[in-house]
Amino acid sequence: MAVSAVSLVLSLGVVHFGAPSVANLLRSNEVVYQAVEDSVTKFIQKDDEAENEAVDAAPPSVQRSIIEEMELPEQLKDALLENNNSEVYEALGVSSFTHYVSRYLANSLINIISFFLLFAAVFGGLRVLSVSLNVVSRLPIISGLNRLAGAVLGGAEGIFFVWIAALLITLFSATAIGELFLNQIESNIWLTWLYDHNMLGSILMGVVKRII
Repeated sequence: MAVSAVSLVLSLGVVHFGAPSVANLLRSNEVVYQAVEDSVTKFIQKDDEAENEAVDAAPPSVQRSIIEEMELPEQLKDALLENNNSEVYEALGVSSFTHYVSRYLANSLINIISFFLLFAAVFGGLRVLSVSLNVVSRLPIISGLNRLAGAVLGGAEGIFFVWIAALLITLFSATAIGELFLNQIESNIWLTWLYDHNMLGSILMGVVKRII
Protein backbone atom coordinates (compact mmCIF):
# COMPACT_ATOMS: atom_id res chain seq x y z
CA MET A 1 0.00 0.00 0.00
CA ALA A 2 2.79 2.41 0.90
CA VAL A 3 4.49 1.78 -2.42
CA SER A 4 1.27 2.64 -4.26
CA ALA A 5 0.79 5.82 -2.24
CA VAL A 6 4.38 6.90 -2.84
CA SER A 7 3.97 6.20 -6.56
CA LEU A 8 0.82 8.34 -6.67
CA VAL A 9 2.44 11.26 -4.87
CA LEU A 10 5.54 11.13 -7.07
CA SER A 11 3.38 10.86 -10.20
CA LEU A 12 1.35 13.92 -9.21
CA GLY A 13 4.53 15.89 -8.56
CA VAL A 14 5.97 14.97 -11.95
CA VAL A 15 2.68 15.77 -13.70
CA HIS A 16 2.35 19.14 -11.97
CA PHE A 17 5.78 20.28 -13.16
CA GLY A 18 6.18 18.19 -16.31
CA ALA A 19 2.80 18.33 -18.07
CA PRO A 20 3.34 21.86 -19.47
CA SER A 21 6.57 20.71 -21.13
CA VAL A 22 4.86 17.68 -22.65
CA ALA A 23 2.03 19.92 -23.88
CA ASN A 24 4.53 22.31 -25.47
CA LEU A 25 6.21 19.35 -27.16
CA LEU A 26 2.89 18.21 -28.62
CA ARG A 27 2.05 21.75 -29.73
CA SER A 28 5.41 22.02 -31.50
CA ASN A 29 4.44 19.01 -33.63
CA GLU A 30 2.47 20.67 -36.43
CA VAL A 31 0.78 17.44 -37.51
CA VAL A 32 -0.51 16.66 -34.02
CA TYR A 33 -1.54 20.22 -33.23
CA GLN A 34 -3.28 20.74 -36.58
CA ALA A 35 -5.19 17.48 -36.19
CA VAL A 36 -6.41 18.50 -32.73
CA GLU A 37 -7.33 22.03 -33.82
CA ASP A 38 -9.16 20.77 -36.92
CA SER A 39 -11.20 18.36 -34.79
CA VAL A 40 -12.13 21.13 -32.36
CA THR A 41 -12.96 23.52 -35.19
CA LYS A 42 -15.40 21.02 -36.71
CA PHE A 43 -17.06 20.70 -33.31
CA ILE A 44 -17.28 24.45 -32.66
CA GLN A 45 -17.70 26.29 -35.94
CA LYS A 46 -20.69 26.23 -38.28
CA ASP A 47 -20.58 24.98 -41.86
CA ASP A 48 -22.01 28.31 -43.02
CA GLU A 49 -19.15 30.84 -43.21
CA ALA A 50 -21.61 33.74 -43.10
CA GLU A 51 -22.97 32.43 -39.80
CA ASN A 52 -19.44 32.24 -38.37
CA GLU A 53 -18.81 35.83 -39.44
CA ALA A 54 -22.05 36.91 -37.77
CA VAL A 55 -20.93 35.26 -34.53
CA ASP A 56 -17.54 36.99 -34.76
CA ALA A 57 -19.27 40.36 -35.15
CA ALA A 58 -21.73 39.70 -32.32
CA PRO A 59 -21.54 41.77 -29.11
CA PRO A 60 -19.92 40.28 -25.96
CA SER A 61 -23.31 39.42 -24.45
CA VAL A 62 -24.17 37.19 -27.42
CA GLN A 63 -20.73 35.56 -27.39
CA ARG A 64 -21.19 34.88 -23.69
CA SER A 65 -24.51 33.15 -24.38
CA ILE A 66 -22.88 31.06 -27.11
CA ILE A 67 -20.17 29.87 -24.72
CA GLU A 68 -22.68 29.11 -21.97
CA GLU A 69 -24.73 26.97 -24.36
CA MET A 70 -21.75 24.85 -25.44
CA GLU A 71 -21.68 21.22 -24.36
CA LEU A 72 -18.51 21.63 -22.31
CA PRO A 73 -17.56 21.21 -18.63
CA GLU A 74 -18.45 24.30 -16.59
CA GLN A 75 -14.78 24.88 -15.74
CA LEU A 76 -13.89 25.19 -19.42
CA LYS A 77 -16.83 27.50 -20.06
CA ASP A 78 -15.68 29.73 -17.20
CA ALA A 79 -12.14 29.78 -18.60
CA LEU A 80 -13.41 30.69 -22.08
CA LEU A 81 -15.50 33.53 -20.68
CA GLU A 82 -12.64 34.81 -18.53
CA ASN A 83 -10.13 34.86 -21.39
CA ASN A 84 -12.35 36.27 -24.14
CA ASN A 85 -10.34 39.47 -24.47
CA SER A 86 -7.88 41.16 -26.81
CA GLU A 87 -4.79 40.24 -24.77
CA VAL A 88 -5.48 36.51 -25.02
CA TYR A 89 -6.45 36.87 -28.69
CA GLU A 90 -3.02 38.38 -29.36
CA ALA A 91 -1.23 35.71 -27.34
CA LEU A 92 -3.03 32.94 -29.23
CA GLY A 93 -2.48 34.61 -32.59
CA VAL A 94 -6.17 34.92 -33.46
CA SER A 95 -8.37 37.85 -34.43
CA SER A 96 -11.91 36.48 -34.21
CA PHE A 97 -14.17 34.92 -31.59
CA THR A 98 -14.66 31.61 -33.41
CA HIS A 99 -10.92 31.16 -33.95
CA TYR A 100 -10.30 32.09 -30.30
CA VAL A 101 -12.69 29.39 -29.07
CA SER A 102 -11.22 26.78 -31.43
CA ARG A 103 -7.61 27.51 -30.53
CA TYR A 104 -8.27 27.85 -26.80
CA LEU A 105 -10.07 24.52 -26.69
CA ALA A 106 -7.40 22.89 -28.87
CA ASN A 107 -4.70 24.03 -26.44
CA SER A 108 -6.80 22.92 -23.48
CA LEU A 109 -7.37 19.49 -25.04
CA ILE A 110 -3.64 19.07 -25.62
CA ASN A 111 -3.01 20.00 -21.99
CA ILE A 112 -5.56 17.42 -20.82
CA ILE A 113 -4.02 14.73 -23.03
CA SER A 114 -0.56 15.62 -21.70
CA PHE A 115 -1.80 15.40 -18.11
CA PHE A 116 -3.24 11.90 -18.47
CA LEU A 117 -0.45 10.57 -20.70
CA LEU A 118 2.27 11.72 -18.32
CA PHE A 119 0.40 10.51 -15.24
CA ALA A 120 -0.22 7.08 -16.77
CA ALA A 121 3.39 6.79 -17.94
CA VAL A 122 4.98 7.85 -14.64
CA PHE A 123 2.58 5.97 -12.36
CA GLY A 124 2.73 2.84 -14.51
CA GLY A 125 6.51 3.02 -14.70
CA LEU A 126 6.88 3.40 -10.94
CA ARG A 127 4.52 0.51 -10.28
CA VAL A 128 6.37 -1.78 -12.69
CA LEU A 129 9.70 -0.74 -11.19
CA SER A 130 8.57 -1.31 -7.61
CA VAL A 131 7.07 -4.71 -8.41
CA SER A 132 9.93 -6.00 -10.56
CA LEU A 133 12.73 -4.87 -8.31
CA ASN A 134 10.86 -5.11 -5.00
CA VAL A 135 13.34 -2.63 -3.56
CA VAL A 136 11.19 0.18 -2.26
CA SER A 137 9.01 -2.06 -0.14
CA ARG A 138 12.11 -3.46 1.66
CA LEU A 139 13.30 -0.06 2.84
CA PRO A 140 12.92 0.15 6.65
CA ILE A 141 10.75 3.27 6.66
CA ILE A 142 8.47 2.05 3.88
CA SER A 143 8.25 -1.40 5.44
CA GLY A 144 7.22 0.17 8.73
CA LEU A 145 4.59 2.24 7.01
CA ASN A 146 3.23 -0.87 5.34
CA ARG A 147 2.75 -2.50 8.75
CA LEU A 148 1.58 0.50 10.78
CA ALA A 149 -0.41 2.56 8.32
CA GLY A 150 -1.53 0.18 5.61
CA ALA A 151 -5.20 0.90 6.13
CA VAL A 152 -4.68 4.68 6.06
CA LEU A 153 -2.56 4.57 2.93
CA GLY A 154 -5.00 2.20 1.29
CA GLY A 155 -7.80 4.65 1.99
CA ALA A 156 -5.73 7.51 0.59
CA GLU A 157 -5.03 5.50 -2.55
CA GLY A 158 -8.74 4.81 -2.90
CA ILE A 159 -9.50 8.53 -2.69
CA PHE A 160 -6.92 9.25 -5.40
CA PHE A 161 -8.64 6.83 -7.75
CA VAL A 162 -12.05 8.31 -6.90
CA TRP A 163 -10.60 11.71 -7.84
CA ILE A 164 -9.31 10.32 -11.13
CA ALA A 165 -12.77 8.92 -11.89
CA ALA A 166 -14.27 12.31 -10.97
CA LEU A 167 -11.93 14.01 -13.46
CA LEU A 168 -13.14 11.74 -16.24
CA ILE A 169 -16.76 12.39 -15.26
CA THR A 170 -16.10 16.14 -15.33
CA LEU A 171 -14.58 15.93 -18.80
CA PHE A 172 -17.72 14.18 -20.06
CA SER A 173 -20.16 16.14 -17.91
CA ALA A 174 -21.83 17.64 -20.99
CA THR A 175 -22.81 14.17 -22.26
CA ALA A 176 -25.80 12.10 -21.15
CA ILE A 177 -23.64 9.49 -19.39
CA GLY A 178 -21.59 12.20 -17.70
CA GLU A 179 -24.73 13.95 -16.47
CA LEU A 180 -26.03 10.63 -15.13
CA PHE A 181 -22.86 10.08 -13.09
CA LEU A 182 -22.93 13.67 -11.83
CA ASN A 183 -26.49 13.20 -10.60
CA GLN A 184 -25.40 10.07 -8.75
CA ILE A 185 -22.56 11.98 -7.12
CA GLU A 186 -24.84 14.85 -6.09
CA SER A 187 -27.20 12.39 -4.40
CA ASN A 188 -24.45 11.24 -2.04
CA ILE A 189 -23.05 13.67 0.56
CA TRP A 190 -19.69 11.87 0.84
CA LEU A 191 -19.15 11.66 -2.93
CA THR A 192 -20.21 15.30 -3.33
CA TRP A 193 -17.61 16.37 -0.76
CA LEU A 194 -14.88 14.36 -2.52
CA TYR A 195 -15.93 15.80 -5.89
CA ASP A 196 -15.91 19.39 -4.61
CA HIS A 197 -12.49 18.93 -2.94
CA ASN A 198 -10.77 17.15 -5.81
CA MET A 199 -7.09 18.02 -5.51
CA LEU A 200 -6.39 16.41 -8.88
CA GLY A 201 -9.02 18.65 -10.43
CA SER A 202 -7.20 21.71 -9.15
CA ILE A 203 -3.92 20.45 -10.60
CA LEU A 204 -5.56 19.59 -13.92
CA MET A 205 -7.29 22.96 -14.26
CA GLY A 206 -3.97 24.65 -13.49
CA VAL A 207 -2.44 22.69 -16.36
CA VAL A 208 -5.40 23.29 -18.69
CA LYS A 209 -5.31 27.05 -18.18
CA ARG A 210 -1.68 27.19 -19.36
CA ILE A 211 -2.78 27.64 -22.95
CA ILE A 212 0.08 29.83 -24.14
